[in-house]
Amino acid sequence: MPKPSPMSMPSPTSQTLRFDAAINPYGCSPRVVEALHQAVDERAYRHYGDIDAASLRSKLAAHHELSPDNFVVYPGSVRPMSGNASPA
Repeated sequence: MPKPSPMSMPSPTSQTLRFDAAINPYGCSPRVVEALHQAVDERAYRHYGDIDAASLRSKLAAHHELSPDNFVVYPGSVRPMSGNASPA
């Protein structure tokens, strides 16, 4: 019997939970697949987001009833961890 691959995915009904790999035995949601197709069709991937995340900060502020200045948004974790913690 062949040895199973360490990256083999358990079936969705398996009792084994894997936390050591970024795998999803259920696959993407059909809505995610549709959104990805739409982004590719519109070539939306060509542009970076809002550099100061003004839209996101405004939505967060409205939701939490705070000022947008209360929120700092970074493009990933590298920038705040690099010692340059000034907002984007």
